[in-house]
Amino acid sequence: MLQETGRVVAVETDAVWVETVRSSACGRCAARAGCGHGALASISASKGLIRALTGEHVQASACAIDDEVDIELPEQAVLYGSFLVYLVPLVLAIVGTIIGEQLGELGAAAGFVAGIAAGFLLIRWLPTLTRRWAYFEPRVAAVRRPIQSIAVESH
Repeated sequence: MLQETGRVVAVETDAVWVETVRSSACGRCAARAGCGHGALASISASKGLIRALTGEHVQASACAIDDEVDIELPEQAVLYGSFLVYLVPLVLAIVGTIIGEQLGELGAAAGFVAGIAAGFLLIRWLPTLTRRWAYFEPRVAAVRRPIQSIAVESH
């Protein structure tokens, strides 16, 4: 499992939105290929925000805004996701080229563009078509209360 720590910014019924701290040193780090921070930051569409599902051990109701949480991402998710992102568009581009080749060079080029576009659209909408993808989404592993709330509770 790849792990990352972040701060809860929103709570839903079955998930929390976590803001992770992006490091400017990630581009120069020698371990970036196997780092959980780099993997989680790469799947985030916005500024360090990741939607993490709650699971068996941690429920969304146990999380509050500004709590620090540990989130996990299965290593298979990174491998399988890389496989899909690179292979599906490439295969569809090759198929489009072969089909379009019957119309000449321009047809082959158009087939390539259509195939690669179809591949990217397919991988974009594939997770919304099936529930099995929930396994590959980040999950909340542990909740830590913010330092301010610990200091207030002790007085």
